[in-house]
Amino acid sequence: MPPLTMIESQAIAELAEALYDFLPASFSAVTWPVVAERSGVQDCWPNVGSKRQALPIFLNNVLEHRRGKFCDLIVKVVQQGINYRLRKSNPVKREEVERVNLILLKVNFKIPELHDRPFLDGLAASKPEGMTAHRPENNAVSSETIEKLHQRFLKLFAESNEQKRGLAFEPFLTDFFSAHGLDPKGSFRIVGEQIDGSFEWQGNTFLVEARWRSKTANTADLLVLRGKAEKSEWTRGLFISINGFSDLATPTLQIGRKANLIAMSGQDLILILERHWTLHDALRAKLRHTGETAEAYKPLSELTK
Repeated sequence: MPPLTMIESQAIAELAEALYDFLPASFSAVTWPVVAERSGVQDCWPNVGSKRQALPIFLNNVLEHRRGKFCDLIVKVVQQGINYRLRKSNPVKREEVERVNLILLKVNFKIPELHDRPFLDGLAASKPEGMTAHRPENNAVSSETIEKLHQRFLKLFAESNEQKRGLAFEPFLTDFFSAHGLDPKGSFRIVGEQIDGSFEWQGNTFLVEARWRSKTANTADLLVLRGKAEKSEWTRGLFISINGFSDLATPTLQIGRKANLIAMSGQDLILILERHWTLHDALRAKLRHTGETAEAYKPLSELTK
């Protein structure tokens, strides 16, 4: 089998973190090594010291050398994790499974059992740590509208044809901003991998660039949008990179010039579409963080309202 691609390796690291608390590595009737054996991939479990070290290596080994057994392994981990966590009075949350589903789409896996609506509806729901209840907005979006947008976004991840995905991403962004009362100007248009548009919010015009590609956005990508946003005092930039940003992308923007750019990842959009944040609260939190630190990107999961 060929070695994993960069996006697959990144997804495996995220998946290891997402599944870390589902099962213990020892001192239990059902552990990660036990589930590995039941899935026929026990030879992929590494002989290293801690679960933190072993888990990403294990998942990497299975995806690279036992790809045909990968989905069965994940299903068993979730099944046994639900039982284990229930006994620990820490039930698996719907948000945790949906995060796993989102990561799996990055490696072109969509497991029907984990997308089953009655199954997901039966899981407990909770707000991520540090998040508070939404403040009502005059133009609050209905739950039905947000859920429809959520399902459209998840379907985009399942679309392997980049051209079709790009064409579907355009109307999604227009409908997403329209639903939140932000009056997007005209249609978002594709320029290569890039989608351009704008919207109005609290007296400011936000220029939008959105990228959906396998690699993370880098400093050069962000600097181009910052330059466009500097044309007037009331113009700002919103850069959306579905697969996130390189480690060096936003620190570079802290050097000189004003902080007029904020950034969002696909995971940020998921938190909005899952109603943990409103888009309005997300914009406020992002702008405040950027104003205080000049850092363009900080995940919503690490911010508070």
